[in-house]
Amino acid sequence: MKKIIFVLLFLVIGSAHAQQWIPYSQTSQGTQYFDLQRAITMGGSAAFILDLHDMKSEAKDAEGKAYRSIIYAREFNCRKEQSRVLSWQRKSESMGNGAVVSEHSQVSEWSDVKTPNATRLMMAACEQR
Repeated sequence: MKKIIFVLLFLVIGSAHAQQWIPYSQTSQGTQYFDLQRAITMGGSAAFILDLHDMKSEAKDAEGKAYRSIIYAREFNCRKEQSRVLSWQRKSESMGNGAVVSEHSQVSEWSDVKTPNATRLMMAACEQR
């Protein structure tokens, strides 16, 4: 529980002050970045990283609220090659800036890292150990 609370605080404080987002994927919808300056590990095989999805154009959530970027706090089990989302925030402006449009802090289930993009993100987080 302490680990989750720490990472949630990390997301709120760290996202607004990320100095260097490193791009790791580009799609027709936008560009995905991670922040190695805020990547952390906590014993064993756990690694945490912020994952920014910057949209090329404005998107809308289920309630019709417009957003331009999403910041995910992700946890990786480096040994098992699994990941889960700890929390996320949709932001009104690009690159994680602006007001919080919506947020979610329910931890997702573990899932296997399968895609090349997810593998790149896991490698970046786990290599910080």
